[in-house]
Amino acid sequence: MGGFYSDNSIQQVRDAIDIVSVVESYFPLKKAGTRYQALCPFHNEKTPSFSVTPDMQLFKCFGCGEGGDIFKFVMKIEGLTFPEAVEVLAERVGITLHKENSNSSQNNHEEFSEKKLLYRINHIALKFFEDKLQQPQGSGALEYLKARGFTEQTISTWRLGYAPDSYDELINFISSECGERKDIALKSAIKAGLIKEGEHGRYDFFRGRVIFPILDIQHRPIAFGARILKEDKEKKVGKYLNSPETPLFSKSKVLFGIDSAAKEMRISRTAIIVEGYTDVIMCHQYGIRNVVATLGTALTHDHVRILRRYADKAIARFDADEAGLKATDKAIKIFVKEDMPLEIIRSTEIKDACEYLPKYGKDGFIEEEKNAEDAFSYHFRQCFENGNIHSIDQRAEAINKAMEVVNLSPNKIKKDLLRKKIAGMIGISEDNLPQRKKTNYQSRKAEQQSSNNENWQKTFTDNRDNYEDYSEPQNRITQISKSEIEKEKRLIEYMLAKRSWCLEICRVKPPETFINEDLRSLAADIYDYYISNKDCNEIEIIDIIKNLSTPSSSQIISDIASSDGPEKTEAKLAETMHFIEIQEIMAERNRLQQEYRRVSHINPNGEEGVTLMKEINIISKQIDLLKQKEIPCTLVPC
Repeated sequence: MGGFYSDNSIQQVRDAIDIVSVVESYFPLKKAGTRYQALCPFHNEKTPSFSVTPDMQLFKCFGCGEGGDIFKFVMKIEGLTFPEAVEVLAERVGITLHKENSNSSQNNHEEFSEKKLLYRINHIALKFFEDKLQQPQGSGALEYLKARGFTEQTISTWRLGYAPDSYDELINFISSECGERKDIALKSAIKAGLIKEGEHGRYDFFRGRVIFPILDIQHRPIAFGARILKEDKEKKVGKYLNSPETPLFSKSKVLFGIDSAAKEMRISRTAIIVEGYTDVIMCHQYGIRNVVATLGTALTHDHVRILRRYADKAIARFDADEAGLKATDKAIKIFVKEDMPLEIIRSTEIKDACEYLPKYGKDGFIEEEKNAEDAFSYHFRQCFENGNIHSIDQRAEAINKAMEVVNLSPNKIKKDLLRKKIAGMIGISEDNLPQRKKTNYQSRKAEQQSSNNENWQKTFTDNRDNYEDYSEPQNRITQISKSEIEKEKRLIEYMLAKRSWCLEICRVKPPETFINEDLRSLAADIYDYYISNKDCNEIEIIDIIKNLSTPSSSQIISDIASSDGPEKTEAKLAETMHFIEIQEIMAERNRLQQEYRRVSHINPNGEEGVTLMKEINIISKQIDLLKQKEIPCTLVPC
């Protein structure tokens, strides 16, 4: 199950943890009958749709669909891997974890061990940088930080440091700290981006810079940011420098200060985004603690999804320069696409938060926050009130620019209201406002869907949702549709309901043939459970949860447990299995047809092609017979 920790250890943690107490440590729950409810932390909503079921130890959001067990919850809300979630919960209840020794866990073991080494080497480097800041050679860096307005307490709290202007001081420190294991440690330091290898050997990556540690949600150092102290006009190097991408660190998925801001964001349900390290640190120093920043890269969709775990809305306060304006425009588009409310603070007088706060203080900043403008209003003002709209062409261009953002919204109600607002503002018919243009891919997909629907209607008059035509060569990935996944989920429900149904389903459609990876794993778990427990005719949800081989399977179990699906009957299952049998044979025919095209292209009159065509014809006749066959009312007894 765990891949790195033993199943017994994981089960101990599961048995000792109460999902309600863990979830309540992140946000309040309200009792509703036998369940608990709250606003979902994973998407923006006004009416609670997040539910926790204590007796099953599961959570489920009926709005965004997220669900699963306690491990899945911690993985999702903290952005952790499964072993890391197990560690966090084990520490919470004081359980000592034991590693799994089986060969099957070797790959996960190696991957997890690599991350452990990277965390360890980053801890060593952090200690080195912190110590150097307090030594005489770090006096210049310390003076710089104090000149920016940072107190000694802030410098200590944020564990700021200094990288000496030397090629090997960090290398030597790691070697002395790790002794006999120095070779392994130095290799890890290279993977972590702390040390580089060049023509003349190894050298320290960060040199002559102030160091800003980048921590994950568990306060562990995963990377470093650095600002140069002395700029050399002859050697053009970047003012700011980040660690390269590593197994621990991806700039597009990490927010600076998230470890310190998460708690306050959960309480206020608001996240403030600024541009740089110093802006974040200064805000926290002044008691504004729901503040984070991107790391030398534009805001991404992953950043917004991280913020949504903790907050219902975001406020952007970017620098009052050209780059800040562009960053704001990009941020608006991403937040609109993700349907998360965004407000904009535009301070034209002071460039950034680090300069603003020492001059105007916390009260001034909070006043700016109160007067923040919602993203759409800000965008419309930029489009229509910049003083440059005089001609009809300029007016048309402004409308197109405004609608470009409106049309990004996936929220149909919000989009409709905004279209009405713009039409009223500029005095034209709402029907004349630009619609979002379909991409070439979307157009081709719509045409293909239309063609498929016509074939569907010609071939089947009943049960149309249960068939797919494999007669034309298509990329199999495009055929893994939502309807197929739903059908496989429905089979899982039947497998859970009765032993005889499970065995019959696995006879026609073995677990390894399930398309969806998580459903495939869950089907195997259910089948194995029945085989191992021969007296069991119906599985209790709580029992199967304890025997899951993958943590992601808990999401599906949660969906099933909280779903009120249609009634399960012998006749309906028999009908479903009949359709699945047809699909499986169609899939085989599709595979043979694709192989035939490949072979005939190489050798049009070859023997292999003739043989394949004979097989295709035989299978086609089988399909015709199955379609004509009367659907059985009951299953064959097992």
